[in-house]
This record gives sequence, C-alpha cells and structure tokens, in this order.
Amino acid sequence: MTLTINIDEKKLLALREKAEREGKSVEKLFEKYVDSILEEGNVSVQNDNGNVKVLVTQKIKKLQDLAGIKPTKDFDEMADYREHILSKHA
Repeated sequence: MTLTINIDEKKLLALREKAEREGKSVEKLFEKYVDSILEEGNVSVQNDNGNVKVLVTQKIKKLQDLAGIKPTKDFDEMADYREHILSKHA
C-alpha cells in the first residue's frame, strides 16, 4: 500500500541522514516507527471535538518497570492510610 505524506524539508533531510547512517531507507525507518507504535498497545480515544488522542499505556508500564514501580489496580487509599498510621504509632 502507498502512503503520501507532507513533511517539513529540514525534517526530511534529517530523516534521510539518519536512514543513511543506519543503512536503511526512509521507508524502512518509518515502517519501524509505525511497528513500534502498534507494539506498544496504544489506545486511541476520540475527545469532544473529534480529534484523536493517543494514550501510551504500554510505554508508561515500561517506564514503571524500569523504575521498579509496581502498578496497583485495586488501590485502597483508606486501607493504605490505616496501615501507615498503625505502623507509625505501633
């Protein structure tokens, strides 16, 4: 399938230089970028005025993993606070 895009000339020149350094074509770099977006499990959400906003949930998860942060789905704020108070005053 063919896709035609308009891109700023300076950006295109920089992209061509990057592709040349990596021994790839601009098409292959773009395809690799698209693949990375699709692999991240991005979710598209339509906002009120019809624009599509991309939420990068998998990227956030990767950053949490790198930082050693364990995401919690069922976080109980009150239980956490009670546990904090009990441990503080025990």
